Order: sequence, then C-alpha cells, then structure tokens
Amino acid sequence: MDVITCAAPNLREKPGNIHNLGDGDKCVKVSDKQLLEIQQKRLRRILDIAVDKREEAVILGAFGCGAFMNKPEVVALAAKNVIKDYLNAFKAIEFAVYCSPRDDRNYKTFARVLKSVAQ
Repeated sequence: MDVITCAAPNLREKPGNIHNLGDGDKCVKVSDKQLLEIQQKRLRRILDIAVDKREEAVILGAFGCGAFMNKPEVVALAAKNVIKDYLNAFKAIEFAVYCSPRDDRNYKTFARVLKSVAQ
C-alpha cells in the first residue's frame, strides 16, 4: 500500500491559528470556478502519480471539505469531472467521505454528484 498526500486549499476565514501557526491571517478568496480548476488540477496530479506507480485502487476523500471549508458541491463536481478519465486506469476508485451523526451533508453531496459515475 502506498499513500499519496496533497494539501487542499485552505479557505478558512482565519487560516492562522494555534494549530496552523504562521499560515497567515488573511482569508483567500476564490470563485467557485477557480476552486473547481484548483481541485481538478490537484486531483489529476494525485491520480497521475497513482497511475505512474501502477496502483490498482485509489481511495479518495472530500478533499478540503472539513476544516479547510472547501464547498462540497464544487469538490464533488471536480472529482466527477476528473475520475471519468481514470475509470479504466484502476480496478477501483472509492470515496471515503467522513460524516458525523449530526452532519452528513458532505457524504450526501458526494453520493449525489458521483452517483452517475459509480463503477
């Protein structure tokens, strides 16, 4: 098993805090279109590395939809747009989207958006 990591865009209102020292104190403002492009570029890079390493399966998540405040609708759409090009590259592409008992919006959004691309 290999692990590929990539930082998600940090879109928090106050990115610098006790857990993220030195990260600045100004919020980054990006449009949904810009976020879609950023997310697609990063996901393509992750999947290209997995293809290059001849991985059989990849497990992805709701990239940045938690603490970094990325919009799940935009991130799920980016995933949908990108994974179509990689369906034959892997035996499986899975999404592990965490949700607490009190908030399942990320999970429901990813399930709805990715439903049409399910393998």
